[in-house]
Amino acid sequence: MQSDESPKRNTVYLFFFGVLDDDDVETFNRQFKLLLKPNVREVVFNFSSVTGFARPALNVFDEFYHSLLNKGKAVRIEGVNDYVAECFRSLGLEIPAALPV
Repeated sequence: MQSDESPKRNTVYLFFFGVLDDDDVETFNRQFKLLLKPNVREVVFNFSSVTGFARPALNVFDEFYHSLLNKGKAVRIEGVNDYVAECFRSLGLEIPAALPV
């Protein structure tokens, strides 16, 4: 996972790569908590390079995705391939802002 913050717009971009597995859960928790800071107004998730998504990592994403929305943050999801879309659907996540690869 790589992040990039745009200080002018208070936007954080997160780029995910490869297989997101159980080993990534702790890193996700630390990184995602930073997204809840008041100065972050928008978060952009990019999944275009994701080839696998383990259930624990998917659950952490789901939890923080909803936390961001509940805090009133703007959330965009980009690069959703068929595999990632199916993972999101398996959780019942309906992400209207998702843009296909």
